Amino acid sequence: MKNTVFILLCVIGLVSSGMTGLSALEPEVAQAQASEAFAAQAPEAVPAQAPESLSMGGITLDGQALAFDQPAIVVDDRLYIPIRPVLSALGMQVTWEQSTLTATAIRDGAVIVVQLGNPVVTVNGLAIGLRAEPLMRGDRLLLPEQILAEAIGAEITWDSGPGIVTIVTGSAPEADISATEFPITINEGTDYPLPGILSIPEGATGKVPAVVLVHGSGPQDRDETIFANKPFRDIAAYLTAHGVASIRYDKRSFAHGAKMVQELGNSITVREEAILDAIAAADLLRADPRIDADKVFILGHSLGGMLAPRIHAEGGDFAGIISLAGSPRSLLDIMYDQQVLYIEAMPDSEEKSLYLSQLDTYDAQVAALMALSDEEAKNTPASGGVAFYYFKEMDEHPASMYIGDIAVPFLILQGGADFQVYADKDYVAWQTLLAGRTNVTYRLYDGLNHLFMPSSGRSIMDFQEEYSIESRVDESALSDIAEWIKGER
Repeated sequence: MKNTVFILLCVIGLVSSGMTGLSALEPEVAQAQASEAFAAQAPEAVPAQAPESLSMGGITLDGQALAFDQPAIVVDDRLYIPIRPVLSALGMQVTWEQSTLTATAIRDGAVIVVQLGNPVVTVNGLAIGLRAEPLMRGDRLLLPEQILAEAIGAEITWDSGPGIVTIVTGSAPEADISATEFPITINEGTDYPLPGILSIPEGATGKVPAVVLVHGSGPQDRDETIFANKPFRDIAAYLTAHGVASIRYDKRSFAHGAKMVQELGNSITVREEAILDAIAAADLLRADPRIDADKVFILGHSLGGMLAPRIHAEGGDFAGIISLAGSPRSLLDIMYDQQVLYIEAMPDSEEKSLYLSQLDTYDAQVAALMALSDEEAKNTPASGGVAFYYFKEMDEHPASMYIGDIAVPFLILQGGADFQVYADKDYVAWQTLLAGRTNVTYRLYDGLNHLFMPSSGRSIMDFQEEYSIESRVDESALSDIAEWIKGER
C-alpha cells in the first residue's frame, strides 16, 4: 500500500511516499516524516532475476551507428535500451542523482524523469505507469523501448537475428514565415542570457503590435518544441504574416537548468523560471522603434497562460492577456485531475482499484504540505528537480490574487479535446473568475488538443503518441488571436 501511495503522489509532482495520514499533523512533523520517507524510498540497484539475452549487433540512430559500452538487452521478451548513448546523440542533457537513483534528461522541450525501482516515469510533466520498471546494468540505466520511443518521438525496431536496434526519429514540418527574423538575447549582459527570435512582419509600415510568447511547464526551447511539434513557431509564423510581431526565446530552465539548480537550489520558483524573463522580453519589445510600445501583448500557453495575470501585475504591463490552455486553478489540482483521468483509463485490474482507493487521501496530503513553512517546503523534495516550495509559492499567488486590479482585455482559448487542461473545469473557472467583465473574449475549439492541434482521439494514456503526430496549430485559433490583437488597437 505504501508503494501505491508513492505512485499517486509522484504523479501529482511529489517524490515522497510519506504523506499518508498527515492531515492532523503539525507542519514540522509532516516535514520530518516526509523527509524520512523520501530517504527510505530511494531504491537499491538490484540485478534482474529474469533471464536475459544481449543485443550485440549494435544500435543505429537515424542511420548512424552509436558507440556504447552497455548493449541493449532482452528480459522476458521485452527490449531494454541504454538511454545515455541514445539521448546524448540526440543532444539531450542527462543528469544522474545518486541519492535517489534518478535520471533526468532534457531535449527541446521533452523532459524525462526516471527513477530506478519506480514504476512511474514522468515525461513532460505527465506521469505514466510502466508495465516494466527501468533496469540498471553496472552504472548504465536502461529503459523499455516503448517508453523510450514515445519519450523522444521515435520509431524503434529490433532485428533479433543480427541483434540490431534501429531508432528513427521524426521532425516537425517547416513553417512558412513571411517575416524578417532577427536573433535577439533576453537578459543580455546578465547571468542568464536567453537566445531567441524577434519576428517582424515583412513590408510593415509604421509601428506594429507585438506579442511575448510564454512557455508551458518544463524546460522549453524558443519554439516550445513538444515531440514532433512546434506550437510557438506556428504562432509566430501566422501572426507575422498578419501584421503582428512576436518574440520567442529559450526558457531559462532550458538554457541554464543546471546553473539554476546550482545557484538557487531549493528556492527555485516560477518567478525565476518564467516571470522575470517574460517581463524582460516585454521591455525589449517596447525599446524597439519598430514596435508600438502601447500594444505589447502576452500570450501564455499552459503554465504560461496560468501565470499571465501575475506576469502582467508584477511588471509586464501588457495591453492585453491571451491564455491558451491556461487555468486560474491550482497546478497541483490540475496535475491530480490528469492522474485521475489516467487511472480511470486503465483497464480494470487490482492495481487500478488500489490506485483509485488512494484518491480520497489527496486533499489531506496536500493540506499538510501547504501547511509547511517556506523553509520546510524547501527541504521537502518534489519531482522535476525542484522542492515542494516551487508548488507552494505558486499556489500562494493564484490568478485570483491579481484579477481585481487588472483592467486590460483577456482572450481565453481552450481546446475541447485537451486532456491536460479541461474545458469543463479550467475554461469554466476562467468564466467564473472573470464574470461580469465586458472585455473578455472566450473561444472553445471542438476537436483540438492541448497544443491547439487536431486531436487524434487518443486518451491521456497515449499522450506521447498524440503529440508525436506532426501537425500545426489550427488556423481557426490562429485567426482568432490575430484578429483579437488587431481589434484591440
